[in-house]
Amino acid sequence: MKSLKWSQVNAWRLSEHCLSRRLNRQDFVQAVRRTGGIQAQVMTAAELALWARGDWLSPQDVQSALWRERMLIKTWAMRATLHLISASELPLYVAARSVDDPRNWVGYFEYYGINKSQYEAYLVAAPEVLGSEPKRREQLARALAEHSGVPELGDLMISKGWGTPLKPLAWRGDLCFGPNDGQNVTFVNPHQWIGEWQPVEYVSVI
Repeated sequence: MKSLKWSQVNAWRLSEHCLSRRLNRQDFVQAVRRTGGIQAQVMTAAELALWARGDWLSPQDVQSALWRERMLIKTWAMRATLHLISASELPLYVAARSVDDPRNWVGYFEYYGINKSQYEAYLVAAPEVLGSEPKRREQLARALAEHSGVPELGDLMISKGWGTPLKPLAWRGDLCFGPNDGQNVTFVNPHQWIGEWQPVEYVSVI
């Protein structure tokens, strides 16, 4: 059995997380892939996490990768919290999440008076009303309430500031963040926003 010193283990972890050596500025998206996503509950924290992994990286580089080059996606991911994920790998994350969803989304919506069939109508409506054109939360709430025929959805989506009603859409790969509209967040359909979506099939192993 080969034994390792703690210094060797630490060196390996630093290398795998792109902290030593740091990446070149133009390669920083690799850091997002290799770390399995960058926590982005606070966007400045995500920018700092990437700055620590890329030489001479600026916040503008991260913003450009998100909103102009669309190499990164901002969405609810692990633990249903906000992360930056490589756009090319988002279909893989969606496929992995489809294997098992431990969150009781139906129970959440039923708590607010929206039954299972109404919830399912909401899921169907989302990819039909959300495209590559960014929609503010209020716009999306109105469109989904009208398209699904469930008016209660509009109030629920607007009243929950943390965006919890939107998380099952992100989980399914039907919603991610778009560029801010002033002080307002916006949302887009990643299938259309990315421009090319390669579905990933999974095989359940029992």
